[in-house]
Amino acid sequence: MINCWIRSIALDLERLFMNWWNLPTIPTPMFIIDLNYTAPLEELDQHMFDHVQYLKKYYEENQFLASGRKVPRTGGVILCLAESEQEVNRIIAEDPFYKFKLAEFKVTEFLASQSHPDLAALLGKNVAS
Repeated sequence: MINCWIRSIALDLERLFMNWWNLPTIPTPMFIIDLNYTAPLEELDQHMFDHVQYLKKYYEENQFLASGRKVPRTGGVILCLAESEQEVNRIIAEDPFYKFKLAEFKVTEFLASQSHPDLAALLGKNVAS
């Protein structure tokens, strides 16, 4: 817990100084949230409205960048911005699919080294990749 707190402060300070000197900043950690459905689709569909409301909440907070169903419909994928995997797990715990044990969740962290210029503000960069 303390290591996450120290890491978060270090990243915030680095971003602050990089912005002050007008240098490229370290990107915010990104996470792929990979859902695999464990319940029948009929049961998932009963919770779909609440799941969509959950997604909207985190889009409004600029933490979700993209989401959607897998093809074939065996699960879904969410691209998430967060400071730590612990934060992602806290967010996941609010998902009705998690609460009702309708899906298994796998989290993968990565740092975006390249991105479309229009994503620069969300990814914590001063210059286009």
